[in-house]
Amino acid sequence: MSQAPNQTPVVRLDAFGCSTVRLSAGTHPLSLVDFRDVRIGTDQKVQRCRAHKLRNVLDYLPKDDKPQVKSLLRAAWKLDADKGIARIKKLAAWLDQKYPQAAASLLEGVEEYFTINRLNIPPALHRCLATTNIIESPHAGVRIQTRRVAHWQNAKMVLRCMASAFLRTEKRFKRIMGHKDLWALEAILNPTATAGSKVA
Repeated sequence: MSQAPNQTPVVRLDAFGCSTVRLSAGTHPLSLVDFRDVRIGTDQKVQRCRAHKLRNVLDYLPKDDKPQVKSLLRAAWKLDADKGIARIKKLAAWLDQKYPQAAASLLEGVEEYFTINRLNIPPALHRCLATTNIIESPHAGVRIQTRRVAHWQNAKMVLRCMASAFLRTEKRFKRIMGHKDLWALEAILNPTATAGSKVA
């Protein structure tokens, strides 16, 4: 599903008990960074959506080149942050010779596509934290449940409908891949609080 830059989904993944430091996920670099700096503070960690990045880069390429770039990019994301970024920069240099728009898209926000790697978050959680799928899925459920509403009477009605739609959508949630390692995510993002709870 394509989105305009000013319609970027942004979320704070703080539903796991991480009350101080949060991992934010999103797609468009400017809107995401602005949201972090203004709304939740510059000390918050940002992980950009790799699925959207891959799609954006491939959109600039001819069909024959897409499989190779797709494989190389996915392989780079599996490396540690410094090695992965170096590989992506080499890939961008190669792309720049024929497809400068693809190269520019690839390098945009490159550091923050490796946040989960740099934080040493368990690999089992990478699939759900490296994209905005866990954000967009409940939003899609809400859209489906509210699409028949033809007239919104006032803001309170909107809030009631949204809240009830999210609750109904929640009943269809499945456990995310790597859910058993969520305790590690909390410990990494908020080590002080985790240490305090252990002492208590």
